[in-house]
Amino acid sequence: MKRNLCIALLLGICALSSGQDTPVRKNSPLIPARKQLQLEFTTGATFDLIHRGSDPNAAYFGSKKPNTPQVGFKITHLFSDKIGWYIHTQFNFYKQKDPENYQPGIVDEFWKEFMKWAFGPIHYYTHPSFKAGFLYRIEKQRWRLHPHIGFGYAAYLPNVDRKKTTTSQGHSKTSHYKQRVNTMIMDLGLSVNYYLTGNTYLLVNASYQQPLQKSYARLTTTVNEAETENIYYTVSTAGRNINTQVGIGFSLWRKDQ
Repeated sequence: MKRNLCIALLLGICALSSGQDTPVRKNSPLIPARKQLQLEFTTGATFDLIHRGSDPNAAYFGSKKPNTPQVGFKITHLFSDKIGWYIHTQFNFYKQKDPENYQPGIVDEFWKEFMKWAFGPIHYYTHPSFKAGFLYRIEKQRWRLHPHIGFGYAAYLPNVDRKKTTTSQGHSKTSHYKQRVNTMIMDLGLSVNYYLTGNTYLLVNASYQQPLQKSYARLTTTVNEAETENIYYTVSTAGRNINTQVGIGFSLWRKDQ
């Protein structure tokens, strides 16, 4: 799929630079507008680029499938000849996996099953992200090329704070597990649009998402309130990924002069 995306982007760039489109009349609505408001609907895939390294404590950090489906929509306002802003909402679909080396207690398991029953796939399988930023306009006849940069929030894995206490032979053992996952991201990407009519276009998007802070997992164990174990794992690439999308867009409003 990555190869097909690259081919599609290259074809779009070549077509834009070569100028071999069918000539468009001077007053045609296919001529790029000076100002424009757009709405896009997309579907695609996300490719996870997390790197856990060789640290054995990585098993204390949650996980997910490396490649997941997504849908989204984006609003773009082209407010000048060269620059615009965008707001992009995206929903990724996958089932999160608990850490291999930590098993939740009975209360945690009950709450997990209750939330799954009460909210179903909305709670456990839908992971939203919200991004906003600015784009640069490279436009010619039917083709539009929009590189962009933005910042936002992404739900990669949930933040977790669990405590489990057991008693055996007069000794009280408490395990406290905490997972904190970075949610602030930087978004770099490129959108290639091809206009079918003055108000409708097909699009191909590709973007790179980079987390701005480290994420971590910590397991602390105490026996009779004396600490016996403190395991800590940190990772800077949780939430790093490549997003690819195809879709359709509509011009909601345009001003040519």
